[in-house]
Amino acid sequence: MEADKDIAKIEYKLAETEEERQAVFAFRYKVYREERELQMAEFDHERKVFKDPLDDCQPAIHYAVANGEIVATTRANLVSSIDHPKTLEKFTALYRLDLFTETFPTNVLSLTSRFMVADRFRGSSIAGFLAAKSFEHAKEEGILFGFGLSPAALLELYEQLGYRRYTRNFLDPEFGYRVPMVMISDDTEYFRAIRSPLFRIAKKYDHNPETAEWFNKTFHLHPGNVNARLVSTKEFWTILSEQFHIAEGKQELPLFDGLSEEEKRQFLDKSTVLHCKAGDHIIQQGETGDEMFVLLSGAVDILEDTKDKDGRLHVVATFGPGEIFGEMAFVRKQKRAAHVIAQTDADVLVLTQTFLRRSMKNHPEVTAKVLLNLSVILCDRLGQSTENWMKSVRHNKALRYLAKNFKQ
Repeated sequence: MEADKDIAKIEYKLAETEEERQAVFAFRYKVYREERELQMAEFDHERKVFKDPLDDCQPAIHYAVANGEIVATTRANLVSSIDHPKTLEKFTALYRLDLFTETFPTNVLSLTSRFMVADRFRGSSIAGFLAAKSFEHAKEEGILFGFGLSPAALLELYEQLGYRRYTRNFLDPEFGYRVPMVMISDDTEYFRAIRSPLFRIAKKYDHNPETAEWFNKTFHLHPGNVNARLVSTKEFWTILSEQFHIAEGKQELPLFDGLSEEEKRQFLDKSTVLHCKAGDHIIQQGETGDEMFVLLSGAVDILEDTKDKDGRLHVVATFGPGEIFGEMAFVRKQKRAAHVIAQTDADVLVLTQTFLRRSMKNHPEVTAKVLLNLSVILCDRLGQSTENWMKSVRHNKALRYLAKNFKQ
């Protein structure tokens, strides 16, 4: 990509002056308001800057500069520095900080947020370099646990860096479905095992294996989540084929119709499976996304943004294993047309545009078959929608005829 050609020209800095901080706030506004068209209460439209209460809690704000222009940024706050009770209460519940603070002091716990890259640089290596700079700073400061939130589309990136899923996902009203994650900066062996780009930094520092041992013991009951980067291709395929019935001779998922077992393996390499709890709001109508979901187990409800007399959203369809949803945003980045809520505990395969582009490059023939299947699925849905519309038209015509000819 263009950004990667000029990567040597990128500078990575820590905002140390008020002028630098204001420049970062202006960049945030540009990304969130002008590029992504979000609506947030903290926007200062007059000055065109965006800051929130955590910016007043002594954060470490890192940013990247290309040709004199900020192109990426991230922020880290020590839990010990957060002096807003409601904000601290929110994050304590979200990340289960109460379990961590029973054993560790709050000055070794850090919250990463406002990690963003300008649209034209998304997909470049800038995000990775910025994460490395922030991680190195955290190691210097003695941080043991770094917490952050990931959208489903970026789980692969976060987990490749070294973040882990360990608690329940949730719906952020401003940003959509998010996955709380934690990075154990002391677990050098884990960075090595997953081939994280942060390993070269982690190995330069002393580490205590007891930190990771405590974490694994404390959160051992959390449902497992699957990322193909964290296990071998054989192990990943075994999980998918045995648990989710996509091996040859078993129930076919429509998206993979006609693919051999080897072709499915090729296409699913480096994909991500997300575990959702019953009631999870996976997609929020009106949000923008570029990921598609394949339902592997469980059931989800598709709902319109209209409410019945009891104030509940109207369910227009229920999907079971093998169904896909979010496909229009996957094919063409656009706002979501409906809500999707897990009716039961469910496992979904997450497919992103970045994943698709990589697959088209590495396995063009296999990807072409999958896209053909996707077009068939979309045509079937369009046909069903057209049929339902025609039934509605005929029904309304019949009612008008009766009203006209059989007046009392």
